[in-house]
Amino acid sequence: MTRQNLSEIKSSDVQILFADLQKQLVARSKTTAPDTLSQSAAVLAQLAKLFQLPVILSVVPEAEQAPELIPELAEQTRNERCHTSTVL
Repeated sequence: MTRQNLSEIKSSDVQILFADLQKQLVARSKTTAPDTLSQSAAVLAQLAKLFQLPVILSVVPEAEQAPELIPELAEQTRNERCHTSTVL
């Protein structure tokens, strides 16, 4: 994509997908520190809110536990522009 094409991206053409950012899974992250991952997700969610971008939250149950989003993300995504999808 050229620099000119990047300037043509419109917020109406964008959505944010957060996948598997659950307490149980993030706590076991080996590639990125859990605190860093949680803070980064919260900042991205704040930007989505600021630019009024739709947000999709994809979660999976682990064992027989219901999926629970990381608190930083749960706080930022409580609005009408968020949709949560649970994959079984």
